[in-house]
Amino acid sequence: MKKKENVEVMLIAETNWLESIALAQDSAAAYLLDLADSKKIEIAVPEYSIYEADGSLNRKLIKRAEKIDDALSLLGQIAQTTHYADLCEKGREILKELKKLTLDDRTEIKRVLDEIKSMVRIIPYTSDASTRAEIMFESSSPPFKVGDCRIYASILAFLELIKEEYDSIIFYTADKEDFDHSKIHEDLRNLGVEFMFDSGTCVERVER
Repeated sequence: MKKKENVEVMLIAETNWLESIALAQDSAAAYLLDLADSKKIEIAVPEYSIYEADGSLNRKLIKRAEKIDDALSLLGQIAQTTHYADLCEKGREILKELKKLTLDDRTEIKRVLDEIKSMVRIIPYTSDASTRAEIMFESSSPPFKVGDCRIYASILAFLELIKEEYDSIIFYTADKEDFDHSKIHEDLRNLGVEFMFDSGTCVERVER
């Protein structure tokens, strides 16, 4: 797959970028997707990150729903004391609405992820990437965690294929804790890739 006509900048993003858009937490991160939609940049996302974000967000919503159920149960017990009954019932109605909204959020998040998938270039999780990731993890090389190793290995394999296609390539992640290692900086620098951890700075860079 060749780059889109007249697109000179490739931005590679991963799981936290997907989550920040799905949860509407970062307007700058969302704006990067707008830039891709207007063909000013192209964005690539690891296939593994799509599944990781979907699973992670689903677990968060399940946990939220479970906490709401616990609160509903507690209010039901308190309501057995007569002079608290009316107040508890009002609280239960609010919590029931919150639970409904949580279930609605799950549907909306899946819709958003599917929409993002249709707008970006998907970095495949190949057998080569899988082998690299296993070696990284077993040899305790950064980014150390299994999922992060799979994401990073697939990005490296992808970069080796497309590095001549673009004038500029940027790897953006908000996960500074797991990816800010000298070995990763060196890998990306050798491939001619800029490395950024802040979405606002990333926007400023691609709009120059």
